[in-house]
Amino acid sequence: MNDNMESRWREREEALLREIEASVAYYKNRATWSNLLHRIISIIVLIGSVVAPVAVVSSAGAGSVPGAGLAVFGVGQQAIAQTAVAVTVVLAFCEGLRRLFQFDQRWMTCVLAREELRRMRDQYLDDQVPNPVGTDAWMKRFYQLRQQTHEVLSQEERGFFERMSGPSKVEQQKR
Repeated sequence: MNDNMESRWREREEALLREIEASVAYYKNRATWSNLLHRIISIIVLIGSVVAPVAVVSSAGAGSVPGAGLAVFGVGQQAIAQTAVAVTVVLAFCEGLRRLFQFDQRWMTCVLAREELRRMRDQYLDDQVPNPVGTDAWMKRFYQLRQQTHEVLSQEERGFFERMSGPSKVEQQKR
């Protein structure tokens, strides 16, 4: 094989490896953000799930029992009613975000895609060591890596869009 052909194959290989690196970086970023947002929303829901019922009960019955509910903390009746409304609205909003974007699922699929791409890249580089550039064995491994890369990317993207458009796991279990 001439040097020109070998350099062209090397360029193609470098482009594919850069594409894989960019995808790994993308999935690392998406996984980090999805995990962070999942945790923040979960904490808000946890705290709000405790405060909301207390605020609702306090706003409904605190007048009949002095010092009951949130009034124990010196919170006025109007502030208790406002808190009850605000917390329930925030909880509904957070639950809507959680169902719509499914950050917990997105985090996991991004981590799996990232690790699969890393594994494939490392395996490819190890397998290519004995193969001279442009030989049949080298090209076979190159084409396999390209195909596997596209499969991982399309599988993760397809799963993301299916989750966005389909019913959530909770809704599926209710059926």
